[in-house]
Amino acid sequence: MANVDVYTHEKGVGRLQKENVAHHYSYDLNAKYALSLTMPIRLETYTYEGLHPFFQVNMPEVDYDPIMNDSKKWIMQIRNWKTALNRFMVTFEDPLKDYV
Repeated sequence: MANVDVYTHEKGVGRLQKENVAHHYSYDLNAKYALSLTMPIRLETYTYEGLHPFFQVNMPEVDYDPIMNDSKKWIMQIRNWKTALNRFMVTFEDPLKDYV
């Protein structure tokens, strides 16, 4: 199972989890901002077969092998790399296992 902390307005609002083909999103108890109008804040977990469209729209389409190979050559620290890598892991869990 892959877990990703979700942020909006630079504050943690919840956690997205992948279990087989199902994705589960739960808001933190202290969340003050909803992710979208289609996902208002609630105590119950949102469960979807596949990834919810809100997350699909916000995922970049990239080939990860060149990124991981080229990142070894970078001399600048990547800002928010942990957040970006967490997002990549939700959708591309298996291809990234060799790098993480």
